[in-house]
Amino acid sequence: MSTPVMNMCGLIEDIKTRIKDAEYIAMLEQLKRLHHEYTWNFTYRHETPEKVTRLVYSIIHSGCTNPGKLAHILSKKGFNYSDYLHDSFKEWMITLGVSIQNNTAIIETNTL
Repeated sequence: MSTPVMNMCGLIEDIKTRIKDAEYIAMLEQLKRLHHEYTWNFTYRHETPEKVTRLVYSIIHSGCTNPGKLAHILSKKGFNYSDYLHDSFKEWMITLGVSIQNNTAIIETNTL
């Protein structure tokens, strides 16, 4: 699937031989700024599915309270904080009711 930014980049690449280098670089820089503003102003977060939340709780209940190891296990299973548009693993865990303090993951809620 091609995004609008990638389509625009493709068009710029198609005409780069017909414009000056400075114009080409300026166009790419402008496209980069637009893309950055679009992606960083995107405030909607994907809700983490209940099955992933249950998996996190299960891993912690089984004795794995090291956040790094938890992140690694989730990553191997195909789940990453960036998939849900969070800036960090810790931020993602907080939204799931898991507190990370002193390099230890602790479940704060008993909703599941």
